[in-house]
Amino acid sequence: MRYYTSFWKNIFNFKDRSNRKEFFIPYLINILLAFAIVHSARFIMSEGASTIIFVIFLIPACIAGLSATVRRLHDADYSGLLIFLRFIPILGDAILLVLVCLKGTEGANKFGDKSLV
Repeated sequence: MRYYTSFWKNIFNFKDRSNRKEFFIPYLINILLAFAIVHSARFIMSEGASTIIFVIFLIPACIAGLSATVRRLHDADYSGLLIFLRFIPILGDAILLVLVCLKGTEGANKFGDKSLV
């Protein structure tokens, strides 16, 4: 749970580092939450209302995801500007996935001493 709370506490933190657990655990939890929100809201209310609730969750989750990705890149000693690889269809996402899966640098690097958690 500490990884998930750290994910939200650092929603606008694009400077520090995050290890692989700090990156992937919140992503998996958010996928499950998004699925639960969409499907439970459709049973309770109209499709339009469930879409609004989903968007209210999605916007901050995307911002937090971007900052987590930048921090993950920093942990592997890469520039956060590599986030713009997302704009290259298919290939950019594949490269970014490989980069965030790499083990972070041991000890200090140019982005800080260690990960946040």
